Amino acid sequence: MVKSAPVSSSSTLSGSKEAALPRIDWAIIRIVVLGAFVVASVSPLVARGACETILFPQGEKQVVIAGDALPDTAMCYLLEGIQGDALHLRLLGVGNTMFTIVGVIDARIDYRFLMEARTYEIRITQMLKSADPEPFRLRVTMSSGEESGLQLLRDPVAIRRLQSVLGTLGYDPGPVDGIFGRKSRAALAEFLEEHDIGLPPLPTQAAMQALKDTLNRLAARLDQAQAERKISPKVLS
Repeated sequence: MVKSAPVSSSSTLSGSKEAALPRIDWAIIRIVVLGAFVVASVSPLVARGACETILFPQGEKQVVIAGDALPDTAMCYLLEGIQGDALHLRLLGVGNTMFTIVGVIDARIDYRFLMEARTYEIRITQMLKSADPEPFRLRVTMSSGEESGLQLLRDPVAIRRLQSVLGTLGYDPGPVDGIFGRKSRAALAEFLEEHDIGLPPLPTQAAMQALKDTLNRLAARLDQAQAERKISPKVLS
């Protein structure tokens, strides 16, 4: 009778190790690849602890930040938001830089929005990667929501009133629908330009007041013209 050769426990253990090795290797490879991906994603950015806090001069609501955007590192700034206030960021001049407001908007050179009561992280990077640092000047402006016009953008009644006044004054704001769209913006921009009013084409308090004043002057002239027409026949007689 032919006996089968006994299988040693060491060979069985060795075989199980060899079978497990590929799984261990793949696990290591996955960890390495994931780690490389995370490093590649984070490396161009600045750690939150390295961010500078934006501070405004006493009594001022505007500040200009100047610096150099490096090829592989974002310049990082923190700003404490005030609920309902507006923030306007604008990169001055023509350059190879852009900013991102983390969790709000990416890759802009000009942006304004209504803030919440939280900390905003602003990152400035090169637009097209350059070997040399790219100088930048970022203007940061805070204002109340009403002053900025952004708050009224959410008020359809106020927008309908603005559209109605623009139409009365001879501008074409499109349908009076309470939506501040492209035609309404263009009509307001035309009004502001023709009256040499240096305001952005947004329904700010100043712009609304200018429209109201212009409409009142027009109404006063119409009343005066009507009064003169009523008087002139009597004079002639």
